Amino acid sequence: MTEVIFPGGGNGAPEGVATGRRLPFYLAAEEYLARRPVGGGLFFLWQVGPTVIFGRNQDPSAELDMEWCRAAGVEYYRRKSGGGCVYADRGNIMISCIYPGSGVKENYAKFSSAVCGALQSLGLPAEVSGRNDILIDGRKVSGSAFFALPSSSVVHCTMLYDIDFASMEAALSPSGLKLGSKGVRSVSARVCALKELMPDLKPESLAYAIRASLSSSGASGQLELGEEDIAEIERIEMSYLDKDFILGRHGGRADGGRIVSGEGYVEGCGFIKAELHVVNDKILNVNLSGDFFAMEYGQSQDVSETLSQLLAGRVPSRRAVADALEGVELGKMVRGLSSAAFVDILFRNC
Repeated sequence: MTEVIFPGGGNGAPEGVATGRRLPFYLAAEEYLARRPVGGGLFFLWQVGPTVIFGRNQDPSAELDMEWCRAAGVEYYRRKSGGGCVYADRGNIMISCIYPGSGVKENYAKFSSAVCGALQSLGLPAEVSGRNDILIDGRKVSGSAFFALPSSSVVHCTMLYDIDFASMEAALSPSGLKLGSKGVRSVSARVCALKELMPDLKPESLAYAIRASLSSSGASGQLELGEEDIAEIERIEMSYLDKDFILGRHGGRADGGRIVSGEGYVEGCGFIKAELHVVNDKILNVNLSGDFFAMEYGQSQDVSETLSQLLAGRVPSRRAVADALEGVELGKMVRGLSSAAFVDILFRNC
Protein backbone atom coordinates (compact mmCIF):
# COMPACT_ATOMS: atom_id res chain seq x y z
CA MET A 1 0.00 0.00 0.00
CA THR A 2 1.04 3.62 -0.53
CA GLU A 3 1.61 5.81 2.51
CA VAL A 4 0.01 9.26 2.42
CA ILE A 5 2.21 12.12 3.66
CA PHE A 6 0.66 15.34 4.94
CA PRO A 7 2.52 18.68 4.70
CA GLY A 8 4.21 19.82 7.88
CA GLY A 9 5.10 16.41 9.29
CA GLY A 10 3.96 15.10 12.64
CA ASN A 11 4.78 18.11 14.84
CA GLY A 12 6.14 16.04 17.72
CA ALA A 13 4.31 12.81 16.90
CA PRO A 14 6.19 9.62 16.04
CA GLU A 15 7.64 9.55 12.53
CA GLY A 16 4.95 8.94 9.93
CA VAL A 17 2.09 9.98 12.23
CA ALA A 18 0.19 13.12 11.19
CA THR A 19 -1.12 15.51 13.83
CA GLY A 20 -1.96 19.17 14.43
CA ARG A 21 -5.51 19.02 13.01
CA ARG A 22 -8.98 18.38 14.39
CA LEU A 23 -10.34 14.87 14.01
CA PRO A 24 -12.81 15.76 11.20
CA PHE A 25 -9.90 16.85 9.00
CA TYR A 26 -8.57 13.29 8.94
CA LEU A 27 -12.05 11.86 8.29
CA ALA A 28 -12.36 14.28 5.40
CA ALA A 29 -8.91 13.20 4.16
CA GLU A 30 -10.12 9.60 4.04
CA GLU A 31 -13.13 10.63 1.99
CA TYR A 32 -11.05 12.80 -0.36
CA LEU A 33 -8.53 10.02 -0.97
CA ALA A 34 -11.29 7.45 -1.49
CA ARG A 35 -12.73 9.57 -4.33
CA ARG A 36 -9.53 9.41 -6.38
CA PRO A 37 -7.71 6.42 -7.91
CA VAL A 38 -6.21 4.51 -4.99
CA GLY A 39 -4.13 1.94 -6.89
CA GLY A 40 -3.17 -0.89 -4.55
CA GLY A 41 -4.49 1.03 -1.54
CA LEU A 42 -3.57 4.07 0.57
CA PHE A 43 -2.95 4.49 4.28
CA PHE A 44 -1.95 7.08 6.86
CA LEU A 45 -1.49 7.25 10.64
CA TRP A 46 -2.67 10.18 12.74
CA GLN A 47 -3.22 11.51 16.26
CA VAL A 48 -5.56 14.10 17.79
CA GLY A 49 -6.07 15.80 21.13
CA PRO A 50 -8.81 14.59 23.51
CA THR A 51 -11.78 13.79 21.28
CA VAL A 52 -14.77 11.44 21.25
CA ILE A 53 -15.74 9.99 17.88
CA PHE A 54 -19.05 8.15 17.54
CA GLY A 55 -20.54 6.01 14.82
CA ARG A 56 -22.69 7.13 11.93
CA ASN A 57 -25.85 5.64 13.43
CA GLN A 58 -25.36 6.48 17.09
CA ASP A 59 -27.25 8.94 19.30
CA PRO A 60 -24.51 10.97 21.03
CA SER A 61 -26.73 11.86 23.98
CA ALA A 62 -26.97 8.15 24.77
CA GLU A 63 -23.31 7.33 24.21
CA LEU A 64 -21.30 10.13 25.82
CA ASP A 65 -21.52 12.69 28.58
CA MET A 66 -21.77 15.76 26.37
CA GLU A 67 -21.88 18.18 29.29
CA TRP A 68 -18.69 16.73 30.80
CA CYS A 69 -16.97 16.82 27.42
CA ARG A 70 -17.79 20.49 26.89
CA ALA A 71 -16.61 21.40 30.39
CA ALA A 72 -13.38 19.39 30.01
CA GLY A 73 -12.60 20.69 26.53
CA VAL A 74 -13.08 17.28 24.93
CA GLU A 75 -14.37 17.64 21.36
CA TYR A 76 -16.86 15.18 19.89
CA TYR A 77 -17.72 14.35 16.28
CA ARG A 78 -19.70 11.88 14.19
CA ARG A 79 -18.02 9.74 11.55
CA LYS A 80 -19.61 8.20 8.44
CA SER A 81 -18.69 4.63 9.33
CA GLY A 82 -20.70 2.48 11.69
CA GLY A 83 -19.55 0.98 14.97
CA GLY A 84 -19.33 2.37 18.47
CA CYS A 85 -18.15 5.35 20.44
CA VAL A 86 -14.40 5.86 20.99
CA TYR A 87 -12.34 8.21 23.14
CA ALA A 88 -9.05 9.29 21.54
CA ASP A 89 -6.11 11.38 22.67
CA ARG A 90 -2.37 11.49 22.02
CA GLY A 91 -2.14 8.04 23.60
CA ASN A 92 -3.93 6.62 20.56
CA ILE A 93 -2.53 6.03 17.12
CA MET A 94 -5.31 6.16 14.55
CA ILE A 95 -4.96 4.12 11.35
CA SER A 96 -6.82 4.88 8.11
CA CYS A 97 -6.77 2.67 5.01
CA ILE A 98 -8.44 3.20 1.65
CA TYR A 99 -8.85 0.11 -0.51
CA PRO A 100 -9.90 -0.22 -4.15
CA GLY A 101 -13.34 -1.74 -4.62
CA SER A 102 -16.31 -1.72 -2.28
CA GLY A 103 -15.98 -5.33 -1.12
CA VAL A 104 -16.26 -4.70 2.60
CA LYS A 105 -15.61 -8.25 3.76
CA GLU A 106 -12.46 -8.73 1.70
CA ASN A 107 -10.97 -5.33 2.49
CA TYR A 108 -11.78 -5.59 6.18
CA ALA A 109 -9.99 -8.95 6.32
CA LYS A 110 -6.88 -7.42 4.67
CA PHE A 111 -6.89 -4.56 7.15
CA SER A 112 -7.34 -6.74 10.24
CA SER A 113 -4.61 -9.10 9.09
CA ALA A 114 -2.14 -6.24 8.54
CA VAL A 115 -2.84 -4.60 11.91
CA CYS A 116 -2.62 -7.91 13.78
CA GLY A 117 0.58 -8.67 11.89
CA ALA A 118 2.11 -5.41 13.10
CA LEU A 119 1.38 -6.27 16.73
CA GLN A 120 2.57 -9.84 16.33
CA SER A 121 5.86 -8.57 14.87
CA LEU A 122 6.40 -6.81 18.20
CA GLY A 123 5.83 -10.05 20.10
CA LEU A 124 2.22 -9.36 21.11
CA PRO A 125 -0.30 -12.25 20.67
CA ALA A 126 -2.94 -10.18 18.86
CA GLU A 127 -6.06 -11.75 17.35
CA VAL A 128 -9.19 -10.56 15.58
CA SER A 129 -12.35 -11.08 17.63
CA GLY A 130 -16.04 -10.43 17.17
CA ARG A 131 -17.23 -7.92 14.60
CA ASN A 132 -14.43 -5.38 14.70
CA ASP A 133 -12.05 -5.79 17.64
CA ILE A 134 -8.41 -6.79 18.01
CA LEU A 135 -7.68 -8.42 21.35
CA ILE A 136 -4.60 -9.35 23.31
CA ASP A 137 -5.16 -11.82 26.16
CA GLY A 138 -8.90 -11.23 25.90
CA ARG A 139 -8.74 -7.42 26.21
CA LYS A 140 -9.39 -4.91 23.46
CA VAL A 141 -6.49 -2.83 22.15
CA SER A 142 -8.06 -1.76 18.87
CA GLY A 143 -11.54 -1.26 17.43
CA SER A 144 -12.26 -0.63 13.78
CA ALA A 145 -15.05 0.55 11.50
CA PHE A 146 -15.67 0.86 7.77
CA PHE A 147 -17.78 2.49 5.11
CA ALA A 148 -18.03 1.86 1.40
CA LEU A 149 -18.05 4.22 -1.56
CA PRO A 150 -18.91 3.16 -5.13
CA SER A 151 -15.31 2.46 -6.18
CA SER A 152 -13.43 2.14 -2.88
CA SER A 153 -13.86 1.52 0.82
CA VAL A 154 -12.47 3.09 3.97
CA VAL A 155 -11.42 1.05 7.01
CA HIS A 156 -10.06 2.80 10.09
CA CYS A 157 -9.21 1.94 13.66
CA THR A 158 -7.84 3.19 16.95
CA MET A 159 -4.74 1.63 18.47
CA LEU A 160 -4.45 2.07 22.23
CA TYR A 161 -0.85 2.77 23.14
CA ASP A 162 -1.21 4.75 26.37
CA ILE A 163 -4.47 6.55 27.16
CA ASP A 164 -6.06 8.66 29.90
CA PHE A 165 -8.48 6.03 31.21
CA ALA A 166 -10.08 8.43 33.72
CA SER A 167 -11.08 10.83 30.94
CA MET A 168 -12.27 7.95 28.79
CA GLU A 169 -14.54 6.70 31.59
CA ALA A 170 -15.88 10.21 32.22
CA ALA A 171 -16.53 10.93 28.54
CA LEU A 172 -18.24 7.69 27.52
CA SER A 173 -21.59 6.58 28.88
CA PRO A 174 -22.71 3.40 27.08
CA SER A 175 -25.82 1.64 28.33
CA GLY A 176 -25.64 -1.16 30.85
CA LEU A 177 -27.23 -3.39 28.23
CA LYS A 178 -24.35 -2.80 25.83
CA LEU A 179 -21.69 -3.37 28.49
CA GLY A 180 -23.50 -6.49 29.64
CA SER A 181 -23.31 -7.88 26.11
CA LYS A 182 -19.51 -7.61 26.43
CA GLY A 183 -19.47 -9.24 29.86
CA VAL A 184 -18.07 -6.17 31.62
CA ARG A 185 -19.32 -3.40 33.90
CA SER A 186 -17.26 -0.49 32.64
CA VAL A 187 -15.49 0.70 29.49
CA SER A 188 -12.02 0.48 31.02
CA ALA A 189 -12.61 -3.10 32.18
CA ARG A 190 -12.79 -4.19 28.56
CA VAL A 191 -9.86 -2.31 27.06
CA CYS A 192 -6.12 -2.37 27.62
CA ALA A 193 -3.26 -0.11 26.56
CA LEU A 194 -0.27 -1.66 24.80
CA LYS A 195 2.11 0.10 27.17
CA GLU A 196 0.55 -1.85 30.04
CA LEU A 197 1.23 -5.12 28.23
CA MET A 198 4.69 -4.13 27.02
CA PRO A 199 6.12 -1.31 29.19
CA ASP A 200 9.29 -0.96 27.10
CA LEU A 201 7.34 -0.42 23.85
CA LYS A 202 8.00 3.04 22.39
CA PRO A 203 5.39 4.84 20.29
CA GLU A 204 8.00 5.20 17.54
CA SER A 205 8.42 1.42 17.44
CA LEU A 206 4.67 0.86 17.31
CA ALA A 207 4.20 3.38 14.49
CA TYR A 208 7.09 1.84 12.53
CA ALA A 209 5.65 -1.67 12.89
CA ILE A 210 2.22 -0.56 11.69
CA ARG A 211 3.64 1.35 8.71
CA ALA A 212 5.88 -1.56 7.77
CA SER A 213 3.03 -4.07 7.93
CA LEU A 214 0.68 -1.92 5.82
CA SER A 215 3.39 -1.03 3.30
CA SER A 216 4.22 -4.70 2.76
CA SER A 217 0.73 -5.49 1.45
CA GLY A 218 0.64 -4.61 -2.24
CA ALA A 219 2.48 -1.75 -3.92
CA SER A 220 4.43 0.50 -1.56
CA GLY A 221 5.71 4.06 -1.73
CA GLN A 222 4.55 7.49 -0.64
CA LEU A 223 2.00 10.02 -1.84
CA GLU A 224 2.73 13.57 -0.72
CA LEU A 225 -0.32 15.85 -0.54
CA GLY A 226 -0.04 19.41 -1.81
CA GLU A 227 -1.79 22.68 -1.06
CA GLU A 228 -4.64 21.96 -3.49
CA ASP A 229 -5.24 18.59 -1.84
CA ILE A 230 -5.36 20.17 1.62
CA ALA A 231 -7.78 22.87 0.43
CA GLU A 232 -10.18 20.23 -0.90
CA ILE A 233 -9.90 18.20 2.31
CA GLU A 234 -10.72 21.31 4.32
CA ARG A 235 -13.79 21.88 2.14
CA ILE A 236 -15.03 18.33 2.84
CA GLU A 237 -14.20 18.80 6.53
CA MET A 238 -16.91 21.46 6.81
CA SER A 239 -19.62 18.81 6.35
CA TYR A 240 -18.29 16.93 9.39
CA LEU A 241 -18.38 20.16 11.43
CA ASP A 242 -22.05 20.82 10.68
CA LYS A 243 -23.97 20.71 13.98
CA ASP A 244 -26.96 18.93 12.47
CA PHE A 245 -24.67 16.16 11.19
CA ILE A 246 -22.87 15.85 14.53
CA LEU A 247 -26.08 15.65 16.55
CA GLY A 248 -27.94 13.49 14.04
CA ARG A 249 -30.72 15.91 13.22
CA HIS A 250 -31.97 14.44 9.99
CA GLY A 251 -35.47 13.91 8.72
CA GLY A 252 -37.07 15.37 11.82
CA ARG A 253 -40.32 14.37 13.47
CA ALA A 254 -43.74 15.89 13.17
CA ASP A 255 -45.17 17.26 16.39
CA GLY A 256 -47.47 15.06 18.41
CA GLY A 257 -47.98 11.34 18.20
CA ARG A 258 -46.16 8.74 20.25
CA ILE A 259 -43.01 6.66 20.10
CA VAL A 260 -42.87 2.87 19.99
CA SER A 261 -39.34 1.78 20.76
CA GLY A 262 -37.16 -1.12 21.74
CA GLU A 263 -33.46 -1.87 22.07
CA GLY A 264 -31.23 -4.88 22.30
CA TYR A 265 -28.00 -6.57 21.31
CA VAL A 266 -27.99 -8.74 18.19
CA GLU A 267 -25.13 -11.21 17.89
CA GLY A 268 -23.02 -10.42 14.83
CA CYS A 269 -24.74 -7.06 14.39
CA GLY A 270 -24.29 -5.02 17.55
CA PHE A 271 -26.43 -2.81 19.74
CA ILE A 272 -29.65 -1.63 18.07
CA LYS A 273 -32.24 0.91 19.20
CA ALA A 274 -35.34 1.14 17.02
CA GLU A 275 -38.01 3.82 17.27
CA LEU A 276 -41.31 4.16 15.42
CA HIS A 277 -42.89 7.61 15.38
CA VAL A 278 -46.63 6.93 15.35
CA VAL A 279 -49.33 9.49 14.49
CA ASN A 280 -53.03 8.58 14.42
CA ASP A 281 -52.07 4.94 15.01
CA LYS A 282 -50.01 4.84 11.80
CA ILE A 283 -46.23 4.70 11.48
CA LEU A 284 -44.91 8.03 10.23
CA ASN A 285 -41.17 7.31 10.24
CA VAL A 286 -38.47 5.08 11.69
CA ASN A 287 -35.22 5.88 13.44
CA LEU A 288 -32.57 3.20 13.82
CA SER A 289 -29.53 3.95 15.95
CA GLY A 290 -26.71 1.92 17.45
CA ASP A 291 -23.17 0.71 16.82
CA PHE A 292 -24.05 -1.42 13.81
CA PHE A 293 -22.37 -1.29 10.41
CA ALA A 294 -24.24 -0.24 7.28
CA MET A 295 -23.33 -2.41 4.29
CA GLU A 296 -22.88 -1.27 0.68
CA TYR A 297 -26.64 -0.90 0.10
CA GLY A 298 -27.07 1.02 3.31
CA GLN A 299 -24.25 3.42 2.46
CA SER A 300 -26.10 4.94 -0.49
CA GLN A 301 -29.32 5.58 1.41
CA ASP A 302 -29.80 6.15 5.11
CA VAL A 303 -31.08 2.96 6.75
CA SER A 304 -33.67 4.85 8.82
CA GLU A 305 -34.96 6.51 5.65
CA THR A 306 -35.27 3.16 3.88
CA LEU A 307 -37.15 1.60 6.80
CA SER A 308 -39.42 4.64 6.97
CA GLN A 309 -40.34 4.14 3.31
CA LEU A 310 -41.10 0.47 3.94
CA LEU A 311 -43.18 0.97 7.08
CA ALA A 312 -44.90 4.35 6.63
CA GLY A 313 -48.66 4.08 6.96
CA ARG A 314 -48.57 0.67 8.65
CA VAL A 315 -50.16 -0.11 12.00
CA PRO A 316 -47.43 -0.32 14.70
CA SER A 317 -47.92 -4.00 15.50
CA ARG A 318 -45.63 -7.02 15.35
CA ARG A 319 -47.64 -8.66 12.57
CA ALA A 320 -48.01 -5.52 10.44
CA VAL A 321 -44.29 -4.70 10.60
CA ALA A 322 -43.30 -8.32 9.97
CA ASP A 323 -45.60 -8.46 6.93
CA ALA A 324 -44.14 -5.21 5.56
CA LEU A 325 -40.60 -6.58 5.87
CA GLU A 326 -41.36 -10.03 4.47
CA GLY A 327 -38.79 -10.78 1.77
CA VAL A 328 -36.70 -7.72 2.69
CA GLU A 329 -33.05 -8.65 3.28
CA LEU A 330 -32.08 -6.24 6.05
CA GLY A 331 -28.69 -7.94 6.19
CA LYS A 332 -27.85 -6.19 2.90
CA MET A 333 -28.39 -2.87 4.67
CA VAL A 334 -27.13 -3.62 8.17
CA ARG A 335 -24.47 -6.23 8.81
CA GLY A 336 -25.90 -9.18 10.78
CA LEU A 337 -29.47 -7.85 11.09
CA SER A 338 -32.47 -9.89 9.99
CA SER A 339 -36.06 -8.71 9.67
CA ALA A 340 -37.04 -11.12 12.46
CA ALA A 341 -34.42 -9.65 14.81
CA PHE A 342 -35.55 -6.10 14.01
CA VAL A 343 -39.19 -6.95 14.73
CA ASP A 344 -38.25 -8.75 17.93
CA ILE A 345 -36.33 -5.73 19.23
CA LEU A 346 -39.30 -3.45 18.58
CA PHE A 347 -41.99 -5.65 20.09
CA ARG A 348 -40.28 -8.01 22.54
CA ASN A 349 -42.06 -6.36 25.47
CA CYS A 350 -45.45 -6.33 23.77
